[in-house]
Amino acid sequence: MTHLAAPVQSGGITPAANGAGAAAGGAPGVPAAVPWRHRATLRRIRELEASMQWWPAENLVQLMHSVRRQVRDGAELTDFLPDIFGAAGAAAGRALRLHPYDVQLLGAIELHHGRIAEMATGEGKTLVAALPAALHAVTGRGVHVVTVNDYLARRDAQMLEPVYQMLGLTVGMI
Repeated sequence: MTHLAAPVQSGGITPAANGAGAAAGGAPGVPAAVPWRHRATLRRIRELEASMQWWPAENLVQLMHSVRRQVRDGAELTDFLPDIFGAAGAAAGRALRLHPYDVQLLGAIELHHGRIAEMATGEGKTLVAALPAALHAVTGRGVHVVTVNDYLARRDAQMLEPVYQMLGLTVGMI
């Protein structure tokens, strides 16, 4: 399993060890309410997002291209979930001044795995949807995010466009 997210060295991105294994005593810094199966992943996403907030924007795009190449060469998309979620979280922090909360990351993880994540009004579904959309975009196939009406589709597309652009992705709306 190759992970690319690491501190920038000599102007480039270097491979980093996964480091996602939970310690025997649990995952430090992760709330107890987080399901055990997601604690190590959540901790890794937080570490990567914190390091990527200082990366030049070009390096976020480089990461996306590098992951795309590896996925096309047969690597598992899920192996890069922490890297892409970390990059998307860093991009959202820069572009929107929003960082996903733990519950939003958990919802995004569940969406990636094809499960339903029910969230109430105001809990940040727009940001949640952006994370797995960015992850699945590295496959090179189009990603469609569907919402209930034209107003929300336009609002969400306009809101998230700077985040996606920072990751080297494009946005369209029907």
